[in-house]
Amino acid sequence: MIEPSTIDIASLPSVGLDDRRMLPGIAGIYFAVDSFGTILYIGRTNNFRDRWQRHEKLKDLYGLNQVKLAWYEHPDDLVLRRIEAAFILHFLPVLNDTRTVRKVKSVNGTPMEQAIVTGK
Repeated sequence: MIEPSTIDIASLPSVGLDDRRMLPGIAGIYFAVDSFGTILYIGRTNNFRDRWQRHEKLKDLYGLNQVKLAWYEHPDDLVLRRIEAAFILHFLPVLNDTRTVRKVKSVNGTPMEQAIVTGK
């Protein structure tokens, strides 16, 4: 399992929000980040490009300070769910609803908390 504190979001590949059509058609975790480096939203998808063509958070992100979309590629959907939860709990992005938390087993079988993200 990936430890969120070891990932440098600024070093991940990224595109500006207006250039989201340039996102790759791959699976992974995405981060909406403003020009100050604040992580505004975290999610997972099987296809970055398709997901961001009509993402429900677009209206919230437009008008903010030079938002870019960064991504972390990972092809395994089961692991993606756990990675997404770990990143959300670590960074607490303002546009993710993380009010509900539950215990789940991580990939290696140890308990961890998982945010139940609503509004997705």
